[in-house]
Amino acid sequence: RIIIVLISFLLISVQAFAKTIAISDFTVESANPSYKYIGKGIAELISFELGKSKNITVVSREKRSEIMKEVEFAMLTGEQQLEMGKMLAAQYIVSGKIIDMAETVIITAQIIDVQTGKVIWQDKLTEKLSKYEYISAYFAGGILKALNAIADTSTIAKMEKKEEKNEKAVVAFSKAVDSIDKNDTDKARAELQQAKKFDPGNDVIKEYIAKLSVTSSKFKVELDFYIPSQNPAVLGTIQQDRIYWTFTISQDNLGGGKVEPKDVGDGYKLDETGNVVNRVGYEFPLGNRWGINIEFMASRVDPKVNTPYTFYLEGQQTSFFHPLEDHYGLSIGVGYAICDWLSTGLSIAAYSSHIWQEENSKVDLYKGSDASFGFGLLFTFLNKSLYIDTSYTFNTQQQPYLPPYTSTTPQGDRIILEAHYPSVWETTITGVFLNRRLFLVLKQLTDFYTSAGAASSQYKREGWASRTIPSIEIWPFDWLSLRGGFIYQYTDLMEKTNTGKGGVGGLTLRLGTWDFDVNYTIMERVSRLLPGYETTDKRFLFQLTKHATFITSR
Repeated sequence: RIIIVLISFLLISVQAFAKTIAISDFTVESANPSYKYIGKGIAELISFELGKSKNITVVSREKRSEIMKEVEFAMLTGEQQLEMGKMLAAQYIVSGKIIDMAETVIITAQIIDVQTGKVIWQDKLTEKLSKYEYISAYFAGGILKALNAIADTSTIAKMEKKEEKNEKAVVAFSKAVDSIDKNDTDKARAELQQAKKFDPGNDVIKEYIAKLSVTSSKFKVELDFYIPSQNPAVLGTIQQDRIYWTFTISQDNLGGGKVEPKDVGDGYKLDETGNVVNRVGYEFPLGNRWGINIEFMASRVDPKVNTPYTFYLEGQQTSFFHPLEDHYGLSIGVGYAICDWLSTGLSIAAYSSHIWQEENSKVDLYKGSDASFGFGLLFTFLNKSLYIDTSYTFNTQQQPYLPPYTSTTPQGDRIILEAHYPSVWETTITGVFLNRRLFLVLKQLTDFYTSAGAASSQYKREGWASRTIPSIEIWPFDWLSLRGGFIYQYTDLMEKTNTGKGGVGGLTLRLGTWDFDVNYTIMERVSRLLPGYETTDKRFLFQLTKHATFITSR
């Protein structure tokens, strides 16, 4: 407890002594039209260097824009800037001016104390614009020194190096910042790629590319353990790498306790809520058109059924069927962008399977290795505002099931049968609106069931089940996504039709290049263990993702 109190005190102390700075875009005096937005770029470069210091908190451009809306900070009067600084909870405001002298630029900067309105520091530098990294490090170092803060070693190295680069990089970056301010993210992406072309190692440019590349729909429905977490064709379009962990669990099993089967009619009791899937994966772009995904999977399938009669299982009579399944495996996906509007992909998964009857004594039902294979396509239309992706996955895994026997079924005929896990065809249509703030999604999932072994026709688990899911997702803020949808299910299985409904909802919280996703699904569906009877899924999906860890752009 003493240690916790001391750590808390130290954290509070650090926050208390950290100085908060708001940086205004520098004003520009130049007849050169390409320099029109250079004041935004230089301000962001300085902001980036200041943000490396542990003693400084820099008000983000996003927060500033959210409060100021359409107002340009640099265009405010001195008193207005002070008032705005107070609204931003900033202690200091940094402002400046850039004067174009043809061969060089004269840059002035100053710090204003928000409370007193006094200028507590100012400086001037005449330099070539091509030395933009040195310029930003020079002013960041002066600001930090004036505030008794310590500059990062990389900032000091830039001051000492005074490296000259291609000024086209900072010009393109500055234009990208202005495009982001105007919510024109497509234009900003193009300009950032230009900036990266002229300065491929620049950390600020990489960070901006990473920020823009993760604004996408986060709508997701958990599929079976043998199906990769996404259509492999998407890999041909990714711009950065991604590390993720996905965990799904039913609502009834969140507490970790034992869940008893529930009455589903005709004397049967059923529970299919005990499915847990863990996935850890890494995906990355390769070259200009390729993408690779590697995913590890661990799954437990834990269904149970009590029957109103006895049946034979491995030569023994019982009325309780509990085929516990463990699966561990690896999948690899490869995607290739054939052209700007079409990508294709392939995936393969190999995994070990162990199925046993969990009762008074353990009875092995299956132990071996299996595989699944997938193929996908991704179409992009209307300047990347309409996406259609479709994929098909089939596998070699067989699953035991209990046909809907009755008390009149001869006792010797009441045996456990086997069928393949269903092949899955998934198609998603996504419309993008409001500068990638609004997504309308229509997802169609179809499971195809085929039997294995020599079962009589009335007991073969054959047929199909479809789920139609219209949904909507909106990003009200850069750090928050909200989504919801309706599920309609139709099943034609073992010559019996069923319909069901449900819903899906979720949110995403974003912190820099980290995303935390939560999705909740409730859905009526036909049982796989006991075909002909219905069960209700209530399932959570959690996903933690780190974007742009090693690769920020192709």
